[in-house]
Amino acid sequence: MTTLFDTRPAEAGSGASTLGVIGTRQLIAVQTFDIARLTSHPVAIIPSSFVAVTGRGPRDSNESGKTSFNAATALLLGDPEWRVTGGGVAAVAELLFEPDTAGVAAARYPAAQNGFIVGVFAQPDDVEGTAYTAWMKLSSAPKYLLVRHSPGVHLVMADSDTEQHRHAPAMRASLPTASELGAHTYVDTLYGRSPRCLAYVAARGKQRSGPSLLKMDTGAFTPSDIGAALVRLTGRSEALETERDQRRKLAEQAGELAETKSDHDHKWAQEEETLRGVRLRTVIREKLAAGQHLWHQHLARGLLDTLTRRDALQAELEGAQDRIEECAETLVSWS
Repeated sequence: MTTLFDTRPAEAGSGASTLGVIGTRQLIAVQTFDIARLTSHPVAIIPSSFVAVTGRGPRDSNESGKTSFNAATALLLGDPEWRVTGGGVAAVAELLFEPDTAGVAAARYPAAQNGFIVGVFAQPDDVEGTAYTAWMKLSSAPKYLLVRHSPGVHLVMADSDTEQHRHAPAMRASLPTASELGAHTYVDTLYGRSPRCLAYVAARGKQRSGPSLLKMDTGAFTPSDIGAALVRLTGRSEALETERDQRRKLAEQAGELAETKSDHDHKWAQEEETLRGVRLRTVIREKLAAGQHLWHQHLARGLLDTLTRRDALQAELEGAQDRIEECAETLVSWS
C-alpha cells in the first residue's frame, strides 16, 4: 500500500484547499473496532517508513486480519479501488467481524452489525498542534459508511480491549454531527480531488480485488488492462463509470428515439393511407355528384326535346284536322 504525500510539500499555498480538510497532514495512527479479528489497540503509523503487518489466526497466520487491516486503512484513506462513490459501497460491510471467518462460535461471538475505523492525521513535527481525527462507521445495512471528523486526537483509551469496544460508540457520538459525511463525499471533503492512497489488496472483506499495477505480475497486463488500471489508480474510475453510465443512458435514449421515430413513421404511413382513402372517397363523391348532375341535365334535355316534339306534333295534328274539315265541306258542296 502506498500513501501519497509521504513527504510534506515545500509549501501548500493555494493548493491546500485542493487537498481537503486533512490537507498535508499524514496518517500517524489507526484504531479499529469490530473489524475482522483486529483488536482495538491503536496502531502507530510512521510516515515514510515501511510498515510490516502480521498476526495470528485460528490456526496460523491465515485469517489473522493482515489483509483486513490493509483494506481498512486503504478505505480510511479513500483508496479509489474501493469504488465507494460508485456501486461498491455495500462491500465495506464485509470488513465487519464474522465468527465463521474468525473461527469462533457464533452463539458466543455474534457477527458485528457496526464497526469503526479511526484515523489520526497530523504533521509529524507538530502532532499536538495539527492533529485531526476521522471516525469511519461501517454498517451491515444502509447507510453502509458514515464519517465524522474533528480536530484533535479522539482515540479510545481504556484498560482492556473489551472496555475500548464498549466506549467506542460514545466516542463517535461525541463528535459533531454536522461534520458527518457519506460514502460519496468523505473522500473529496477530507482529501480533495487527488487520490490519497493507492493500494493493492488481495481481498477487501470477502470481495476479491481485480488485477493491479501494484502487483509483481504486471507483465501479464494487456494495453487495455493497463489503461483500466491507471484509471482506477489515478482515482478517475468514478469519472469513467459516470461516463459509461451516461453513454449507456445515451444509448438507451438513442434506442428509444429510434424506436419512437420508427413508430412515428409507421403511424405516419398508416395516417397517410387513411388520408389517401379519405381523399379517394372525396373524389368519388365529387365524381358521383357530377355524374348525377349530368344525368339530371340529360333527363332535362330529353324532356325539353319531348315537349318540343309534342308541340310540333300537336301543330301537325291541328293542321290535319283543319284540312279534314275543309275536305268535308268541299264534299258536301259537291253533293
